[in-house]
Amino acid sequence: MLKFLRKKTKIIIWSVIGAFALWGGASVGFQFASGNQRAGQVFGKSVSFQEYNKFFKLTQFFSFRGDKTTPPDPEVLKQETWQNLIYAREAKRQKIKIADEEVRSEIQRLLGAQNLTSASLSVYERWVKSVYQGASPREFEEAVREILCIQKLLLGLKNEPLEPPSSEEVRKTYFMEKRKLTVDVISAPDSETAGKIQQALDNGQNWAKSVTVDDKTRIVENDQPQSLLALQRIWQLSDQDLQTLYQLNPGQTSPILKNTDSFMIFKIKDKQTVNETSFEAKGVAEKYTEDLIRFQKYKRFLQWNIDLMQRAKLLDLLPAPTPPPPSK
Repeated sequence: MLKFLRKKTKIIIWSVIGAFALWGGASVGFQFASGNQRAGQVFGKSVSFQEYNKFFKLTQFFSFRGDKTTPPDPEVLKQETWQNLIYAREAKRQKIKIADEEVRSEIQRLLGAQNLTSASLSVYERWVKSVYQGASPREFEEAVREILCIQKLLLGLKNEPLEPPSSEEVRKTYFMEKRKLTVDVISAPDSETAGKIQQALDNGQNWAKSVTVDDKTRIVENDQPQSLLALQRIWQLSDQDLQTLYQLNPGQTSPILKNTDSFMIFKIKDKQTVNETSFEAKGVAEKYTEDLIRFQKYKRFLQWNIDLMQRAKLLDLLPAPTPPPPSK
């Protein structure tokens, strides 16, 4: 228990709690069963209803969603609760600790002023009870500790050093972002279908009439230019296929290109080039080096998160969430 909250001391209220109170702590929830049933299982160990409910409340209050004035989607809230519980168990596995001083500093940093500069113990207890679903100060303080553990886990991953990208990687990324194409795309499920479409195009068939659109074959039309970098990520194109596209001129169509699950034909509608010397401008290399490092860290986090969730092997035994009543 944090003694600084048990004595006469300055208490500053979170700026987010007003918005939190608008939609209420218990407006979205689950009907918990009694007895010895479990809420689920992660990392091969049971999760009790009591533990799940603890993280459910924590997730509601410390939600990172921007709009706190409307109830969150119940299913999303459920997923975020399980995610936070898994993060917390991983933090515990890594022996991440949060001292009372860290909790105190975090509360003082995050709490927004609401003119409660000198609150008594009874005022603090009433405030916690009103904003944290009737909880005791101890429960609220432990929730702060849990969220700090999760933050320290994620920040530790974020701050792990990465090998900086080479100058060639930075240069390549710059030109892939600056060079742009406006394209329409036909996506087919197999090479046979794509081959028939390409043959129709070669025979002068109109682009739109060359394909029979169904659940597996589609035409994606686009009037906005997209960078080569965006096209590569959207359509999972190899560097060689991307180079093939960029060598085409407006009005031309590509050969059949393949990604992991479809066969594609691109029609070039417009093409934007960039001066080769533009990369040498002051600050360009530094900016794109920083951007590339941020993107690499983002990819590393996504892969870490996927690996963690697979390792957790979540078994969710909860009933479907109860949606909030319609607003009147």
